Amino acid sequence: MKKRALSAVVVAAAVLSSGCVAPTPYQAVGEGRVAGFGYTSTQVEDALFRVSFRGNGRTDRRAIGAYALYRSAEIARDASAPAFHILEGTVDRTVLEGDDKFANLDGSPFDADALSLARLVNGSGPADRVIGAQPLPVVRTAGFGAMRMPMPAPRPAPAPRTYAPTYVYTSSGPVSFPETSLLVRMLHSVPEEADPRVYLTQDVLARLGPRIVRKTE
Repeated sequence: MKKRALSAVVVAAAVLSSGCVAPTPYQAVGEGRVAGFGYTSTQVEDALFRVSFRGNGRTDRRAIGAYALYRSAEIARDASAPAFHILEGTVDRTVLEGDDKFANLDGSPFDADALSLARLVNGSGPADRVIGAQPLPVVRTAGFGAMRMPMPAPRPAPAPRTYAPTYVYTSSGPVSFPETSLLVRMLHSVPEEADPRVYLTQDVLARLGPRIVRKTE
């Protein structure tokens, strides 16, 4: 257990040094730096698909619903289906409205996912605590190698320096990542009667496509 916790600290610290934790963008599972986040789509039958999207702890549930709905529309487009019917799972239809963007809105790097990485290694949720606001310098001492120890302040003392705090993520409970899963049937004709669980393929693509910011953009 101690070894797993130490691994989480080391890996999380390394990733944090390259940027802040960012929400999971629209991507297939396996495309990001941290495995397990993104969409999956599996064909169950001829016109039946299981579409899922899993995000990290900072991914908004509204965005996750939008990503799953958009992925369903992509599959319908490739299958030349003008509409699709969500048989299982729920999506908030309001994701089709507005002009808000679905991306890492805080401007931090897409793949700097230390928080979720620490959760995966630990097998549990995070609890943040600052363990060292000022790193100790490495100085050579008598004998072999070097050790970390405080250095005596020079005279006159230099101007104060500020260091970013180091965060360590420790166990605080079971992991719970935001996720949605849809069972979707492709329709080769648009139903005559309105159904709130039926979506028009081109309508979804047109409404969500310009608002989903990809990793490469």
